[in-house]
Amino acid sequence: MQPNFPENVPILQPCVASDSDLNDQTKVRIYCKNNKCYYDVPRGSSIMQIRDMIGITLPYKIVAARVNYKLEDMSFLIYRPKDIEFVDLSSPSGMRCYVRTLSMVLACAVEKLFGKTAVLRIEHPICKGYYCTIQWPKEEPRSLTPALVEQLKEKVKELIAQDIPIHNCEKQTREVMKLFKERAAGEVTLFETLGMPYCRYFTMGDYIDYYTGVLMPSSGYLDIFDLEPYFDGMLLRIPNRQCPIMLEDTIEQDKMFDTFSEYVGWNRLLGIRDVADFNKACLQNQAYDMIKLSEALHEKKVAHIADEIANRQPRRPKFILISGPSSSGKTTFSKRLTIQLRVNGITPVVISMDNYFVNRVD
Repeated sequence: MQPNFPENVPILQPCVASDSDLNDQTKVRIYCKNNKCYYDVPRGSSIMQIRDMIGITLPYKIVAARVNYKLEDMSFLIYRPKDIEFVDLSSPSGMRCYVRTLSMVLACAVEKLFGKTAVLRIEHPICKGYYCTIQWPKEEPRSLTPALVEQLKEKVKELIAQDIPIHNCEKQTREVMKLFKERAAGEVTLFETLGMPYCRYFTMGDYIDYYTGVLMPSSGYLDIFDLEPYFDGMLLRIPNRQCPIMLEDTIEQDKMFDTFSEYVGWNRLLGIRDVADFNKACLQNQAYDMIKLSEALHEKKVAHIADEIANRQPRRPKFILISGPSSSGKTTFSKRLTIQLRVNGITPVVISMDNYFVNRVD
């Protein structure tokens, strides 16, 4: 049970680290990594209460905390000695928490405006934001017009102004599945494939949703966002990661969007919309077929690139540059492209970055 605290909580003073054994069993010792101090706090205190008791402040809004290196929400209760590091929006973990909470509020707004049969789909990151669509019921297909996007943005602002508490709940998986089945568009495939006896979910008023990460305490914590039409969907804009008191600048990424759209099309051929579909396919022994189909799609794409290179006019390219992060498959891709170019009568020379892994003196 959570202890009761007065409204005006006095600021606790740091204690001596060497006093390791506490006789008072109502207290627990925590170490705040932000200010490198130890504190004795009431056992069962929440992260939010500890924040207020020790008077910790950060450059930006505190949204969560790492408890023994694991990110926890502000309602997490402390019963044993812990290392606590408070997190604000300037950290990657804090920004992910913000985006996750914003996603839940947006999904709630979609349900409030268009009913439970309309489902928000956050497809992929693009233009320093997130491309979103709405999955309409088959019997009521609609277009996401600029007017609907504006209406949705106003609904999100309304939910933020209401400062609705967000609660972290946990029940047996069958009970959670029952809750989600009661929603008209409730999807329970993911719960069926998790293989876990208990599941965590979140509530915001009468709205429920499922996230694997941490959310902020309430919708009122959200103060910076924007929503604007983008192609046949909408772009969810988020705060700037370096300066989270202002919106992130958008950048044009039309080619990246085309690539993501192609990826969605490939997934459609595979019959995969999300992790739940992937889990289900694996459980039904369809992994081998998915791998083979994916390999065939990739090989066809590489062949198409080789044809474009061979037929490029007025002059054939002299250099083909392949970029990507570590272990993304650049070398494997270059070998496959080499084979397809040879099919077109071109014999390329591959200069791999792997060739430069030699001793420093060389």
